[in-house]
Amino acid sequence: RPYNQAKVVRVIRGAVYSVGIDIDPRSETFGKAAGFLLSEQNRYLMYIPHTYAHGFTVIEDNTELEYLRMEKGSKLPDVKKRLGL
Repeated sequence: RPYNQAKVVRVIRGAVYSVGIDIDPRSETFGKAAGFLLSEQNRYLMYIPHTYAHGFTVIEDNTELEYLRMEKGSKLPDVKKRLGL
């Protein structure tokens, strides 16, 4: 099933441009996208809901990306612990 995992993405080193697009045809925002610069400097996290597709492009050489997948029903405290928040 394509909608079974939410994701949290962050950059440890370097930078990426990360995009999520709503692929749920029942959603009011179906087909809409949101993109953000994630970098070592800005330390942003991006949450991608389980009903979104995700893609990214690497902007800097030697970029390291952490990509945490969460099964539907995962608890947020577990995610925070994994990310060291």
